[in-house]
Amino acid sequence: MTAARKARACHAGALASVITAIYPATQHPAFGIPGLVSAAILLLVSASYEREAREDAARAARVCGAPHHLYPETLCTEPAGHYVRDRDSHAGPLIISGRERGGAAWDEPRAAA
Repeated sequence: MTAARKARACHAGALASVITAIYPATQHPAFGIPGLVSAAILLLVSASYEREAREDAARAARVCGAPHHLYPETLCTEPAGHYVRDRDSHAGPLIISGRERGGAAWDEPRAAA
């Protein structure tokens, strides 16, 4: 489960806690306190998951992301701008089906002229 989905689940749990705290509070206001405390705790946990989701999104934006010419579903995981075409070689770890399979040249081979 991703951090964003966990944050949404915590939001839903906090909403449910507030809703269930309303009925006991009709008898006496102090009876609603446990539900409100649990909602506050869930919102704090949700804030932590939201921060993690923002960090993940920022990290994903900072990677190269170029597809390998033989394995288009595999993306380069090196930092963005780590090579300049026609000057540097574009190489990095080759990850197939979630497992690193060694290093690989990432550039598509040039056609023979």
